[in-house]
Amino acid sequence: MKITGIETICLAWRMPYPIGFAKGEYQDREAVVVKVLTDDPDIVGWGESALWGGPHAATVAVIEKELAPLVIGEDPRRPEHIWDKVFHGTYMHGRKGMVIACLSGIDIACWDILGKAADQPLWRLLGGYGRPVTAYSSSGYYRRLDSPEALAGRIADARAKGYRGYKMKIGNIPQVNHHEERPYTVSFDQDIARIRAAREAIGSDRNLMVDANCALNPRVAMRYAEELERLEVRWFEEPVAPENVDGCVEL
Repeated sequence: MKITGIETICLAWRMPYPIGFAKGEYQDREAVVVKVLTDDPDIVGWGESALWGGPHAATVAVIEKELAPLVIGEDPRRPEHIWDKVFHGTYMHGRKGMVIACLSGIDIACWDILGKAADQPLWRLLGGYGRPVTAYSSSGYYRRLDSPEALAGRIADARAKGYRGYKMKIGNIPQVNHHEERPYTVSFDQDIARIRAAREAIGSDRNLMVDANCALNPRVAMRYAEELERLEVRWFEEPVAPENVDGCVEL
């Protein structure tokens, strides 16, 4: 089996209201779906390239103009080989960011093809049954004119649906030197009030997690960590930027 072509499909959806996190706000959700064609007309693969690395046009250009020529003619049932070829073929400017996001769509599609060609679900090809994975709700974004009580209500709804945990955004505070223009912020104390309301709503028998999206400096992150420990938060995701090695060590 050979890859004969790669197509991209751009999707966009405007949410009914904007949602915020520590480094900004957005109302449009976008995706680039990747379709990998093969010389078997009955088998195509579908994947998705994350858009965190850039807009639709740039993502599509990298996939169609740069990565597609590297993989057309390859056997899609060898996804590890294809990943390795593209990873090393773009070593001067790839390895992370947009190029890896684009490669991910092709990679997912190749694994999809592998499962279809074997007439087996992919989870079985990856090793079969392991252990159950506990699902948690991850919808605790900031909303304009929101209140801790409103957030608690949404978390209570998630609990009622059976989720064993809840993850929320934190860190949208003026004490942090953001480069992005933010339409609104909350104070540190208001943010802690949100977390406290979330903990009460989800209950002591279930997990609460928080995500600061790499927005904080070590000093402010430590202030949060002290409060999070008191509230028995399960994990503190991305408190500082990953390239801030000294800050990570300090924390």
